[in-house]
Amino acid sequence: MKLESVAAQRNRRQRTFMGAAAAIALLSAPGSWAQVSPTYSAEQAATGKTVYEKQCATCHGVALDDGEFGPVLRGADFLVRWSGKSVDDLFTYTQDRMPSSRPGSLSQDEALNVVAYMMSANGIYSGPALTVAQQKSMALPTTTASVGLVAAGIKLPPNPRARPNPLDKITPVTDKMIASPPDGEWFGWRRTRDAQGFSPLKQINKSNVGKLQLAWSLALPPGPNQATPLMHDGVLFVHAFGDVVQALDAENGDILWQYAYRLPKDVLPITKKSMAILDNLLFVPTSDAHMVALNVKTGNVVWNTNVGDMEAAGITKNSGIWQSYTISGGPIIVNGKVIFGTRGPKPFIVALDAKSGKELWRFWTIPKPGDLGGDSWNGLPWDKRSGGAVWTPGSYDAVNNLVFFGPSQTYDTGPLRDLKPGANNDALFTDTTLALNPDTGKLVWHFQHIKNDQWDLDWAYERSIVTLGKGPTERRVVVTSGKMGLHDAMDAKTGKYLFSIDLGLQNVVTAIDPKTGEKTINQALTPGRDK
Repeated sequence: MKLESVAAQRNRRQRTFMGAAAAIALLSAPGSWAQVSPTYSAEQAATGKTVYEKQCATCHGVALDDGEFGPVLRGADFLVRWSGKSVDDLFTYTQDRMPSSRPGSLSQDEALNVVAYMMSANGIYSGPALTVAQQKSMALPTTTASVGLVAAGIKLPPNPRARPNPLDKITPVTDKMIASPPDGEWFGWRRTRDAQGFSPLKQINKSNVGKLQLAWSLALPPGPNQATPLMHDGVLFVHAFGDVVQALDAENGDILWQYAYRLPKDVLPITKKSMAILDNLLFVPTSDAHMVALNVKTGNVVWNTNVGDMEAAGITKNSGIWQSYTISGGPIIVNGKVIFGTRGPKPFIVALDAKSGKELWRFWTIPKPGDLGGDSWNGLPWDKRSGGAVWTPGSYDAVNNLVFFGPSQTYDTGPLRDLKPGANNDALFTDTTLALNPDTGKLVWHFQHIKNDQWDLDWAYERSIVTLGKGPTERRVVVTSGKMGLHDAMDAKTGKYLFSIDLGLQNVVTAIDPKTGEKTINQALTPGRDK
């Protein structure tokens, strides 16, 4: 069974008022249908629990609020969804549309008992048995805790008129729109897939920016936040700490729907940088390395793919590298694929089919012995190699059909410090720009910015794609930088080194070869065991 995920939460302010008005109406309108409190027998709730555990717990969880795919069915979120509505509404929804895999398969008594169990789980006291006829005159309690009585003859103001829901008219996001977003839209981390991070809107400018005033505010779930909201057809999609996603009316901040991913008890939430959108799907990374596709109109889960299954990746508990995977960057959409990188014991970049969530290819950022770059780890076995995490979303060059990612530095620098005889300790593909074919995942070219990074310099940020020159000298260029404020530029098609720009903030690199980009290091500043 799968109810709408805290859907239709729009007009929070209006709902608060309307909830209070509904409660007042219950107290001041004797004889009305809403005056009858809901009731059910303990036997019905017990039977309903058995039905629920067989038919509904897979989506909503055994405790009604710990499911992976369905919204919670007890607590504040449930009461907000069903507050003040008739029990018959809940019964009809349950019988006609649940479970989602076989809607309508519950008998009348089964649906009635499941409703009784849900009321029991939400603190509604039992009493006489619930019948189909009686429930039509029963109303679920409102979420308003206490409302004073209204004297006879007082006329209540009419309910405020609700704004049209922008989700009703939201349009599918096409490949063409992603390739060239309309001015007011923001479909990914840096808006365009070539990572420009620039808005063409001109209404706010240098002359009037000082006059801006607060239009509305909304407190996100507590915790740090790095995510860039997406914007489409007047709806903001916000990814907050704790793996919570909210669709907001951009004009007034009203919550249109909310999705909360349920993390395993042993997984701590982390920040992410972005989501992505294509067609009617919103792609959401999670703290335990799942990619979840949500319906943009409802927030309901369409598919959920776990890419962090270590045993499926050939990493076993006795390998010495048993550590969970996560996603701190976010996805980029290319040719119908959801492409993103991971953090974990052996990070990788992966592509999923946008429609089904099926994995299409995977590229390991720390190569195994025998693979390209596998001999650059000072003779270390694969399980002793660390780093190479992908912290940020990739970028895409449509001209050359290449997707670019930047794996981070190594974490354990000691084993790479002293070069063994006949070995190489460059540690590919750390601090490297990777150019991959988005359709196959094959490496087309790579450029390592710092070899054997002993300083934690992190060339792991965005790869911006720009066009330099005009006419015969025009070329596509990939530009990126690490912590040191030293920018490298490479030919987007071939990876050939072009030039560097040093902002003068670092003293580790003393010279750069103008042809190869090879960097000369001030060895006196290389950390060691005693310095």
